Amino acid sequence: MRTTGPRSTPCGGCATTWPQVCPGVTEPAGPTRPAGDPGAAPRVGLVLNPHGRRAARARQELTAALADVDAPAPTVLTTTVDSPGADQARRLLAAQVDLVVVAGGDGTVREVARVLAGTGVPLGIIPTGTANIVARNLALPRRDVRRAVALALTGAELRMDVGLARMRTGHRGPVESAFLVMAGIGRDAQTVAATGVRLKRWLGWLAYFAAGIRHVLRRPLPLTVDLDGCPRKARTWTVLFGNLPRVPGGIAVFPAAVPDDGMLETLELPLRSPLDWLVVARSGLSGRPCRGPALTYGRTARARVTSAAPLPVQLDGDVVRDVLDLEVGLLPGALTVRHGIGVPRIASATETGVLH
Repeated sequence: MRTTGPRSTPCGGCATTWPQVCPGVTEPAGPTRPAGDPGAAPRVGLVLNPHGRRAARARQELTAALADVDAPAPTVLTTTVDSPGADQARRLLAAQVDLVVVAGGDGTVREVARVLAGTGVPLGIIPTGTANIVARNLALPRRDVRRAVALALTGAELRMDVGLARMRTGHRGPVESAFLVMAGIGRDAQTVAATGVRLKRWLGWLAYFAAGIRHVLRRPLPLTVDLDGCPRKARTWTVLFGNLPRVPGGIAVFPAAVPDDGMLETLELPLRSPLDWLVVARSGLSGRPCRGPALTYGRTARARVTSAAPLPVQLDGDVVRDVLDLEVGLLPGALTVRHGIGVPRIASATETGVLH
């Protein structure tokens, strides 16, 4: 059951009034999922990233699973560089499908999720990308395609919060997008940006750590951090906002994160010495927050981070460059997503698979 955490009272200063919506993410007055014939065969749409690992296998297994229960073959729409998933999701909603399945990585999942948010149409995920951090957090198998298909079709459902990000860049107008796992600005995003496509393909999530080595010893950045309307100056290696606990490699950056509580976990790294990284590593690998000067945790419903110099922002591993101002917020419980059995800290799931 989703519970809403405490929201900080604005302390004066810069109170954020940004509406918590962005293009492709709406907050309708009620569910918009079409009420079809209960006895009719389910209509399943597949958004397929053709470049993902096991993409062809995912399509075959999904088609076979639907045929096994005398359901029609899925409507398959493939992504392209210029159309990475949102357009395909809109077309499937217009076709009134009962379930949208994504076979792709975190970028494809994020594109589809921002369109499905607020519609009531559930999202199933067959992870075929590199890091697959959304799948890791939802206990979805990343190598067993057949089991991933089964969970996408009949898994338990969670009404998950959707993170929203608005970014002001130095060379173009505001950029708005969504995230499911985390958003970050600063050295963390520089690490992600430094991860080459070829390195990602060959090393998987280890590529992020290989690229991160060159940024570990860089100095903290001067930023203005505003959590729930309380701005302050900070020097920090990065500012992170988390909706789910784990990042690539299974490291728990936000051990206390719950995806349906209406709040974002925050983490700042005001590192002063290379030895501070030992505290950061111990916290991530142990899955428990380690309090101390190297780690500053918090919670917020909305936030704003401002930098005098352009910095990259990463949203679930995808990078937006040259950002001067980042605002984040949430759409609580906006996305219905299928997850695996035994996901820690998720108690609001109900077995409501489309094929049940």
